[in-house]
Amino acid sequence: MPTWAWIPITLFAVMMQTVRTAGQKQLAGHLDPVTVTLVRYLFGLPFVLLYLLVVMQAFDLALPVFNSTFLIFATLSALTQIGATILLIYLFSLRNFAVGTTYARTEAFLTALVGALVFGEFISPLGWLAIIISVIGLVILTLARSDIDGAHLLQRLFSRPALVGLGCGL
Repeated sequence: MPTWAWIPITLFAVMMQTVRTAGQKQLAGHLDPVTVTLVRYLFGLPFVLLYLLVVMQAFDLALPVFNSTFLIFATLSALTQIGATILLIYLFSLRNFAVGTTYARTEAFLTALVGALVFGEFISPLGWLAIIISVIGLVILTLARSDIDGAHLLQRLFSRPALVGLGCGL
């Protein structure tokens, strides 16, 4: 595979994520967050299995043997992802969706923080700087597109949508 192949793959992934989120938002107008989340994962399951089959065939791979530690961590990770998706779908029903999704997009920062505190992962000062700059940029872009004025900024940053969004990102 060429070294530049990640570029079209990433662009395709971004496009598909946008389509998926738009579909979820549409469904959220008619169904509860748990049902929309179930639809998301059940709809995606055949594609995941097809992808797995293609990769295994293309690279002549077999499924590895999974030990109990792996299965426990995989299950906890899956349940956490499902919970975050339920929270994200719930955000669609709240008035201040922009602030909530901004918090949800802090996942890079939160992942780095949890990785450093819980798993002892080292992140260089330059890495932290890049993460913090991206979060600040995201907040600035969101504030510029929203109707939040200075007087209500602090109140909105700790509002219900913001806290739900933080739960999504975490």
